[in-house]
Amino acid sequence: FFNVHKDIHVDPREVQNEPFLSENNVHISMHQDLIQLYSEWNSVDQALESFSQSLDIYLETLGLNSIGVASSYQNIATLYSVFNEDEKAIEYFELSIKIRAACHEEVSMDTARCYHNIGQIHTKQGKVMVSLENLKKALRIYKKFGNSPDLGLCYLNVGTLCEDAGIY
Repeated sequence: FFNVHKDIHVDPREVQNEPFLSENNVHISMHQDLIQLYSEWNSVDQALESFSQSLDIYLETLGLNSIGVASSYQNIATLYSVFNEDEKAIEYFELSIKIRAACHEEVSMDTARCYHNIGQIHTKQGKVMVSLENLKKALRIYKKFGNSPDLGLCYLNVGTLCEDAGIY
C-alpha cells in the first residue's frame, strides 16, 4: 500500500518544524478522527487510506524532513502493529525514528514510544534480546522526562520479558 524507501536520506539542514496552516490542521484532524473510527471497525484498508491522505498533506506542506511526517509514519506503524503486520510496523517505526533524529528529536516521548513498540513486537515474536535492546533504548529516553505512565509501563514490560525469559 505504501512505498517505503529503505535508503531514505534525511538531511537535518532541510528540517522544517513550522506548524501547518490552519486549513491543513483541519484536514489532519479530520483524518485522525476517521482513522480512529476505522480502527474501531477493524477496517485497516480505510484507516490506511486516511493515513495516506494525512501523510500526503504533511509531505506537500512540510516536506519529508518534518516531525509531522515522522508522526504520520509512527501512526501507520501503530496501525500495522494493531493488525499484526509486524514487519511493516517495525519498518515504519524505524523510519519515524530516523526522521526524528534528523529533526534533532532523538530524545522525545514519541521516539521512546517507537522503540517501546518495536520492543513489544519483538517480544511477541520471541526475540528476547532484540526486544530487550529496544525496551532499554525506550527506558533511557523515558527517564529523561521523569516519572510517567509510559516509563512505568516500559519497566513493567522489561520485568515481564526478563521473568518470562529467565533473565535475572
